[in-house]
Amino acid sequence: MEDKLLPYAEETIQFLNRLNKKIYFLTNSSTRTNEEVAEHLNFLSIPAESSDIITPVSLISSYFRTYSEVPRVMVIAGDSVKSELAKAKIILTNNPDEITHVLVGLDKEFSYKKLNSAAEAVRKGAQLIGLNPDPFCPMKNGVIPDAGTLIKAIESASNIKAKNIIGKPSKFPADYIFSKTDLAGEKCLMIGDRLDTDILFGSNAGMNTALVLTGVTSAEEAENTNITPHRIYEDLSQLMKELSLNTKSIT
Repeated sequence: MEDKLLPYAEETIQFLNRLNKKIYFLTNSSTRTNEEVAEHLNFLSIPAESSDIITPVSLISSYFRTYSEVPRVMVIAGDSVKSELAKAKIILTNNPDEITHVLVGLDKEFSYKKLNSAAEAVRKGAQLIGLNPDPFCPMKNGVIPDAGTLIKAIESASNIKAKNIIGKPSKFPADYIFSKTDLAGEKCLMIGDRLDTDILFGSNAGMNTALVLTGVTSAEEAENTNITPHRIYEDLSQLMKELSLNTKSIT
């Protein structure tokens, strides 16, 4: 997560707040808790509460309540993921004969030993679950491999595809939001800079989608894809201008 806001980000949040629009911040980061993300946003002058944040980490307990009665999980991820599982009283194990799920996020200590154990567990019937499919994570001085790269390695070593992804573009984050609110997809606008996660997530959830060309996706990439956003903007100032003309359709 960067320490510098994108152009017009603060103004856009202020604009939406003046319109009394409900704002959720969705991130595929698997290295921070909701509280840590909210604290970082406040540091950047973006007002946010932990309840406004949706991360794959925050959805872990809800995911396992929905899809598994008694999970026994091997974790390939950071401490925030392990802490969330501990809070949910979910059993952690590295024994391939006991593992029911291999949960994969960004793990800076990923090793051959972890790869071998995870692949063995998956071959024995454990479900491979990804926190997010992103192949890389943008950093100040470039990028580092993210969960998607590790998931691909385990898929290759086990010859079995991942069962589910918890974060974007999965519809699971949207279902979680809809279950907690009276929102509906057609009354929501998903704003993001990445086609294969942000925009595809919004489309999967039946939302309006806006691609902003100030991040991962270039104008050329946006023209040569089968993932089609409803609108494409050079920056958030263009989005604000259009929303100011038509705000009633977006909750």
